[in-house]
Amino acid sequence: MADEPYDGIAVLQGDASGNLRWVVSVDASDGSLLVMLNLFRRDRYVSGTGFASGRSFGGTVLQSSRGHADGLPWHVLARTGASVTRAVATTDRGTEVELTLSPLIAEYGSRFAAAVMPEGECPCEVRVERDGVVLDAGPQHRWPCPPTVGW
Repeated sequence: MADEPYDGIAVLQGDASGNLRWVVSVDASDGSLLVMLNLFRRDRYVSGTGFASGRSFGGTVLQSSRGHADGLPWHVLARTGASVTRAVATTDRGTEVELTLSPLIAEYGSRFAAAVMPEGECPCEVRVERDGVVLDAGPQHRWPCPPTVGW
């Protein structure tokens, strides 16, 4: 998790319960693509998570990450292929949470998605769809659910 907010170019934002606001930003200034989700309580930065990726999407339709910090709900961040029309996270309790999906960001040939999970629920899998057809789904290989201690 980041110790301070990352300022790249904001491509998506939203609100969650508990006076939380989130912002997805991207930066490609070093040749790779850094995708970050920053959480704010009111206007104060409280947490962030993200991942680095190649500028080219490389044939996949989903790259994702999740984050968690003490006192905050789990959150999910994803980069999707341009053809994706819906992204959904499924929690350890079976709740399906639809991620907010950006429009196509042509410069990166991608869409970006994010959501904050319901309090006390852990995201275990993410799926992406195009017009109701699942394009990619499954447990994230490094996402134990429920999470192990110290995750």
